[in-house]
Amino acid sequence: MGKSAGSYAKKKELQKVASLYDTHDFWHSQPVPQADEAIDADLFDKPIDVKKTVNDIPAEPLPIPAGFTWCNVNIADDEEAKEVYTLLT
Repeated sequence: MGKSAGSYAKKKELQKVASLYDTHDFWHSQPVPQADEAIDADLFDKPIDVKKTVNDIPAEPLPIPAGFTWCNVNIADDEEAKEVYTLLT
């Protein structure tokens, strides 16, 4: 392999890796650690919120925007399970 062929191969490999370091507008706007950010080990495995008991949860569902309704999904029903699958995919 000549010198130019080796340089070309290195350049192609760098191009593959360089895309990993491109900016990601969505993720840079989110409250998540960034790829180049050092995270302290004591920040891992911590609860997001304080523990709640059943009495801490409101009996009535939270209000949602007009045009939407709360519903209970029977995941054992194949048709309803398929609707949930379609929604999530």
